[in-house]
This record gives sequence, structure tokens and C-alpha cells, in this order.
Amino acid sequence: MTTVERLCQILFLTFDLGKIFSLKDIYKVAIPIFSFTNPNNKTLEALIRRDLQTIRNSGKLLFIGGGKYILIA
Repeated sequence: MTTVERLCQILFLTFDLGKIFSLKDIYKVAIPIFSFTNPNNKTLEALIRRDLQTIRNSGKLLFIGGGKYILIA
């Protein structure tokens, strides 16, 4: 499973469709998981932000500004 796929699963299991959540909320949930699965990665926040852009570009996530997101599909 890629980090994008894993993050996508985390988002859909954690956050409700159509509800606003923050980058900080994502970090709280995703960093412990990615720390476990990628223990040598010291740039997890950057990895998560990159993967969020990929998920956004796929049409499943909407970035609304100010570090806020909405799941849309």
C-alpha cells in the first residue's frame, strides 16, 4: 500500500464527508500511523502534505484554504 492510499484510508475512516477538518487534525491521526509504518522517515509532515495534494488532485478532497479541507468523494 502506498502512503497516498494509506492516507486516503485514514481520511475516509476518520473524517465525515462534507465536514471541514484541519491539517492539524490530519496530523494528529496520521503521524502516529506513519511513524509506525515509516519509522525512519523524519519528514512525515511534508509527506502528508504531498499526499494530500495528490488526493486533492484525484478529486476526493477539497482544499478550502487556511489549512482546512473537506472530503468530497
